Amino acid sequence: VVPVVSEEATGTAPDDVACGSQGVCFFRGDGRRCSEAELIEGIKAAECVLVGEYHGNGLGHQLELQLLTVLAADRPCTLSLEMFEADVQGVLDEYLRGLIRE
Repeated sequence: VVPVVSEEATGTAPDDVACGSQGVCFFRGDGRRCSEAELIEGIKAAECVLVGEYHGNGLGHQLELQLLTVLAADRPCTLSLEMFEADVQGVLDEYLRGLIRE
């Protein structure tokens, strides 16, 4: 899981993080900053990539397209679009921990 912070979405970045030119910062699951290249390397190795975003944030949509383009260039992939409400976060967490398959 790689959290991404957009200054556009939040209005500001954390004080100790210098975001890239488009105002996007990438973080590892443990909270450490990573580069865009490291993010792409990580998703290429993943079996499943889940991306959450703010629906009205064009920058997030651009990032989603970029990630899909990178993945589809190397192998067949399937795109599934779904909006999860906050009340199902527990189920998503169980999936990410490998406790459930679907």
